[in-house]
Amino acid sequence: MSAGLLLDRLGSGYLGLDRSPTATAAAADRHADAVAAGRAAFRRGAVESADLPTAAFDAILAVNVNLFWTSDPSSVLERMRAWLRPGGRVALVWEPPGTSRADQIAELVPVVLESAGYAVTLRRGTTATGAPLLGVLGRLD
Repeated sequence: MSAGLLLDRLGSGYLGLDRSPTATAAAADRHADAVAAGRAAFRRGAVESADLPTAAFDAILAVNVNLFWTSDPSSVLERMRAWLRPGGRVALVWEPPGTSRADQIAELVPVVLESAGYAVTLRRGTTATGAPLLGVLGRLD
């Protein structure tokens, strides 16, 4: 779903990365026109082990990627920092199962991002059904 929203706003240069071969294939099928036009690519893989070019991206979006708050994400954040161009941004977003989990993420993730050198903004919201939404936005200065 995020691919479609972003592709509508980007001229080109979208890379979708997911651990699931089913999800990657489905996204590539859904956005076959963008893939054929060279505007998008979809790869199977994990953020922790992805082999991506240095300074190739203006922004990184991670949706419901739990490693940012369930383990030590410092090596992943270093990798992401290398992938970003100067002034790059990361948006880490979750739809956690309840407000207590959202509070836990909101307490942990901004501190981790700040310690990795990002200027951080925390955003909270709710879905149409009232479920919590959480966004931790980081920008490299």
